[in-house]
Amino acid sequence: MTLYYYKAIDEHGRRVSGEMQADDAASAIAELRGSGRLPISAEPASDRRYFGRLFLRLRSWRSRIRGRDITAITHELATLLNAGIPLDGSLRILERYAQNGMLKIVLSEIHNAVQSGKSLSAAMGMHDTVFDPFSVSLIRAGEASGALAAAVERLADHRERTDEFRANLVSSLTYPIVLVCVSVISLFVLLTFVIPRFIPLFADADAPLPLLTQVVFGAAKLMQAYWWVAIFLA
Repeated sequence: MTLYYYKAIDEHGRRVSGEMQADDAASAIAELRGSGRLPISAEPASDRRYFGRLFLRLRSWRSRIRGRDITAITHELATLLNAGIPLDGSLRILERYAQNGMLKIVLSEIHNAVQSGKSLSAAMGMHDTVFDPFSVSLIRAGEASGALAAAVERLADHRERTDEFRANLVSSLTYPIVLVCVSVISLFVLLTFVIPRFIPLFADADAPLPLLTQVVFGAAKLMQAYWWVAIFLA
């Protein structure tokens, strides 16, 4: 038996991961399917456990469902519904042409749930990590009023404004964050390497130092002795 590190989608549409004993990867995948989970990967977790997990996390991060992906498929769904295509056919089209692997799985499960008789809002509610409560509530209101296409279109517009606001916020905060980081690094270098070189010169002068100079020299000595504390706090 070999220890395998797996990633899968559970019956509620949530991504799960863990370790399991199996004879080989095929057995691990078969066991996952038998427990009602949809396998994503099953990798040996023995000698290269750390690097294997790091690679899996990187691959998972690259294939994660982004907010703009949800916004795009919401716009596409609104367009298809407004064109007169039934919900079942619209979901089938979105599922077929989805580029993101995780998103394709989510769309497939939503499509299957709708085909089994659930409403679109109920199917979306099964994936609470992808669709927030506001989106589910808006779709539920559209279903109750008989204006699903209009509700999906309003949701798409809302998500587009939210994505734009988030992008503007990140863009506005990037420069201050970079400036603060550069300032902290510069201050660390000055207190740790530059100022201590001047302390012996002032000590040899045998003259009283201003209070501010004494504070700076004290901070430099403290930083030079306990520089690792500053890195830990950072």
